[in-house]
Amino acid sequence: MSLNLNVRNEVVNVRMQTKVHTIAADQPGAPTKALFRRALYVLQPQGESADMGPARTANTATQHVGAGCAELSKVNLPEGSTVVKPGKGQMNHWIVPPGHHIYKTEITPQLNLPFNTTIHYATIHVHPFARGMELRDLTTGTTIFRLNSQDWPDRVGVAHVDEFKSIEGIPILRDHRYELRAEYDNTSDSQTDAMAILYLYLLEKASF
Repeated sequence: MSLNLNVRNEVVNVRMQTKVHTIAADQPGAPTKALFRRALYVLQPQGESADMGPARTANTATQHVGAGCAELSKVNLPEGSTVVKPGKGQMNHWIVPPGHHIYKTEITPQLNLPFNTTIHYATIHVHPFARGMELRDLTTGTTIFRLNSQDWPDRVGVAHVDEFKSIEGIPILRDHRYELRAEYDNTSDSQTDAMAILYLYLLEKASF
């Protein structure tokens, strides 16, 4: 993915290169734990995203939906969810007015754990002006971890997001409730769009 979030009046050519490193299962240093992934979204009511236009404003770098990472979409949660039911208009993009804001979503239905397991890797996807995301255990009232985000100092754009890595893993339990929090600090003088996704990689049961 390559986004130009800073208005320029010239064509920019971009070359992207990706390297994939693999290790055969019978080789030294090969991974010994099979993992599965969950993508967990902070969601906001549809009305808060209603005025997000389909195209980027020519002179406003903070309004960049047209050059954004994904289409606006309604997120349908698993059947049986009592937290947010499909059709209630929860969106994965929303508007952030100027200032400091914390957005919260209970993600227990999205997590949909089939068994008790452990978290071994995590990272986040956020937009400019994000400061970080927290995964919280609502059952115990504790923060499992926080991953921070940093913007470029001289232009609009995310420069760095934290990762979590652990061989031992952090326990996450099927009978607990979990919440995702996203912190945004919009230091501009106009509205900006936001998104907040936590990617978790969890231990497969067969690897226990």
